[in-house]
Amino acid sequence: MEKELPVAFLQIDNLRKAYPRSDGSPIALPVLEGMDLSVKEGEFVALFGPNGCGKSTLLHIVAGILNPDAGSVRINGKHPREAKIGFVLQNYRDSLFPWLTGLANIAFPLELQGIAQKERYGRARSTLDRLGLDLPVHQYPYQMSGGQQQMVAIARAIIDRPDILLMDEPFSALAYQTRLYTHMELQRIWLETQTTTVFISHEIDEALLLADRVVLMSQLPARILDVVEVGMGRPRSTDIVATDQFMQLKRRALTVFQEAIGK
Repeated sequence: MEKELPVAFLQIDNLRKAYPRSDGSPIALPVLEGMDLSVKEGEFVALFGPNGCGKSTLLHIVAGILNPDAGSVRINGKHPREAKIGFVLQNYRDSLFPWLTGLANIAFPLELQGIAQKERYGRARSTLDRLGLDLPVHQYPYQMSGGQQQMVAIARAIIDRPDILLMDEPFSALAYQTRLYTHMELQRIWLETQTTTVFISHEIDEALLLADRVVLMSQLPARILDVVEVGMGRPRSTDIVATDQFMQLKRRALTVFQEAIGK
């Protein structure tokens, strides 16, 4: 009897999406064409590709925000709208409510569920303790640093223990030093929670530093050029970017892109 293969936690099959063209042309602009991807439970996968190649479109379909034109997405066997999704946006400053304290921002998903303030604030503090985050949560977002604001956004995304965490270039607006700090904090949080994570990055060093696998995407219409198995132990320090193994992975990824662009 043939052994049945395990079902992926996130399964994307033959995903297709096109947008109307801005010039009024009746021929839609294909963004995703036949995208297939499997992600294991507890895996950290990064999507890396050229700007405007459809990475955010893919993430929004996985989140159930956009509908595909064809194909399917299943998260632990469920439609995205039936799954618990944690989403960290690129513009973290706009994603936090400026009239709420950090603690109230973190607890906001529980407020939407009608949970009483005492309980949701208690769960927010428990989440921070579990993640080892020491944040000035009684301050408002404008009083916090960029890194602190982003940690509030991440804590809010995982307070309700989502099935999957989606992150759309969450650190691109941060200063270099702050980005290094948030890389290490995110890695520590992921090691603590083991939440299945799909992370969009526009920096190959960042993608290789954080992910178990890096999915290399082409220009429009997007397809998967290659998948890089990182294969480096954890926890990883920023020093790893200077190792021979890291440089070999980086060269491989960049070579794939150069060859694709040259065609």
